[in-house]
Amino acid sequence: MMKRRRCSNGFTIVELLVVVGIIGVLVSLLLPSIARAHREVNTAQCANQLQKIFLASSSWRNDHDMVGTISPSNWTADLLNYITDRRSLVCVEDANGGGSAAGSLNAYVVRDYTWRDYDMPLVAGVSTHVVDVSNGGKSYELRFDDKPPGQGDGDFNDIVLHIDVLADGSTQVTVTFKESADSFDLLDPSGKLLLHDMGNGTPVGTKILLPTGATSYGLNSETPNVYGIADKIMGLDYPNIVADVSKDDWTNPDWVNGDNTVTFARHLNRINELWADGHVTAMYPGEITPMMISNVAKLWQP
Repeated sequence: MMKRRRCSNGFTIVELLVVVGIIGVLVSLLLPSIARAHREVNTAQCANQLQKIFLASSSWRNDHDMVGTISPSNWTADLLNYITDRRSLVCVEDANGGGSAAGSLNAYVVRDYTWRDYDMPLVAGVSTHVVDVSNGGKSYELRFDDKPPGQGDGDFNDIVLHIDVLADGSTQVTVTFKESADSFDLLDPSGKLLLHDMGNGTPVGTKILLPTGATSYGLNSETPNVYGIADKIMGLDYPNIVADVSKDDWTNPDWVNGDNTVTFARHLNRINELWADGHVTAMYPGEITPMMISNVAKLWQP
């Protein structure tokens, strides 16, 4: 008598492992494409935000009888009434959420006149520590060392400023402590003196309001001279609120990643740039860097 063979509707372990392996291979092949597509969407969103800045600057000109342009050193404040959503000033690819160096505060400096005019931006860096962060990161202390790296005592207690980022995007700076005998001044992006000899001539407890706003973008210092010219750069992804090709160093260690790419080449190693007629492109740093003299005259200056 013949036995009936029972058919099984299930899969063997080997078959399941093969299927799982195939799915894993397919996922590994697709993930880079999906990630790149997501980055391209972010690049397009950033480009849209730069165009909003151009439209806002055009509105500013209309309200000022077409005379002049927004101030490169104060443009975030100039546009407060024209850009209602301040998040438009922060690129979605900006890991620090408001500038490669914490937004426009990077354009303000504490200058140590005692030590060869040594400048320290109002952000974390080799000579500056951020401590006592609170209020969702909107309140903190900046502690400065009074000598260049490797030459001071490294206590980061020579001048201490308390920072409060306010609801309208402006920043209140309070002088809270001074230990060093050096003389420290606070300067705005144009080099204008705001506070002299903080801790001495300007006493501890002094407060000053800076018209900042967290931003991932910088405006060309030549904007008043190149506005409206299609082949000149007006603004771009940048660590400073002002892109000053006469003094900015794109090889600055604070601006360079471990793979030698600049920190603000956020879009698949490209930088979004706003041209002075309002269009936006994404280009590699080498194509626009002012470290090449030929680029300065061609792209940055009138």
